[in-house]
Parts: sequence; C-alpha cells; structure tokens
Amino acid sequence: MQGEWLRDRLREIATSAAPEEALEPALQVILETSRAQAGAICVFDPRHALLRLVCEVGLSDEGCRRLRSIRRGDPAIWDMPLQGLLNRRAYLIESAARNRYVPRLVEQTATVRTIACLPLYAGPTPIGSLILVALAPRSFGERDIRLLERAMGDLAAIIESVRRRGGVGREEAARVAPASVARPPAAVADLAAERERLRGEVTARLAERAVLAA
Repeated sequence: MQGEWLRDRLREIATSAAPEEALEPALQVILETSRAQAGAICVFDPRHALLRLVCEVGLSDEGCRRLRSIRRGDPAIWDMPLQGLLNRRAYLIESAARNRYVPRLVEQTATVRTIACLPLYAGPTPIGSLILVALAPRSFGERDIRLLERAMGDLAAIIESVRRRGGVGREEAARVAPASVARPPAAVADLAAERERLRGEVTARLAERAVLAA
C-alpha cells in the first residue's frame, strides 16, 4: 500500500510541476515516505560513465563533495551508488556509522544507522541512483527497499523528462562547448547536432553493454 501511495505521489508531482522543478519535491516525498533524514539523487552521464549529484536534502559539505561526481576508481569519492547502478542492485549498508568505507554523508555521523543506494533504470537504460540515509532510531530493512523499488521507475521517468527539457547536463554541455568558436551556419549546425546525437547513442549502448556484462 505504501509503495503504491508513493508511486501515485510521484506521478502527481510529475504532472503538476515543470520537469526541472519536480526533482526536489520528488526527493522530499521519498524522504517523508521512507522516514529517511537525508537523501540525494544522482543522474548517470553515459558519455563519461559517471554519476552527477543533481538534488540533495540534509547532506553535509563532505557528503555533497563525495557525491558531486562519482567515477569508478577515484579515491576522492564514494562509488557505491555507481556500483549499484552498473550491477543493477540495490545496496543496503547496515551499521554505516562504524563502516570506515562510508564517508561523512551527514553531520550527525555517529547516529547514522543504515544507508540505501537504489539504482534507477528506464528499461535497460541506466538513469541514476537514489541515496537515502537513516539516522537512529530509524533503520532500513529489506522490506523498506522492496517498497521503495516499486516507485523507482516513476522517479526515473521524472529524470528522463528533465533530460528531454535540457535541465540535466546543461552545465556540463556549456563547459565543454568551445567558447571561442563562432556560431556555425545552419547546415553545419545540423551536422554537428546529428553527430552529437549519434555519439550519445553509441555511448549509451556501450554503457548498456557494460551493465549487461557486469
């Protein structure tokens, strides 16, 4: 029942707000439903095979820094959410406060009981990860994860809507675009757009292949 209620609320948020304004309310309602005290949404960037933090509630400065850009093999970050996404597995970290591999995601580190990392998929396509932090006396169990998993497709749909509107990845595109190049003629611009589209499709297929191989 709780899982279906959460799905209904996420769908309501998706239809009542602009996609780029729906992520924070979606995270808030997930926190309220799960009774988690902190959480974050990270979106998968298939071009660079990494996760980017796009929305958070209750994280510490270190938590934001560790989740801002998650790439495999980077010792400065915490790659558990990326591992879960690529392996298509939800991870539940118990006794997180005593786990030396878990960074200081919130200020009240000593009270952290469990951390959940849930992968977000649209069919076979990796979309992102949801990270939830439960503080004492609250803790997550397998039943909580199963209830939340029912709504992850709806959260992934919201992220996909934001992507279609250009709300996710806009800053990255601005950073990599050469500022000194003049605007090309229309025909050249069309060719450049087509090239970028094909490059994105190839990268996405490679990411899917990596997921299947894992």
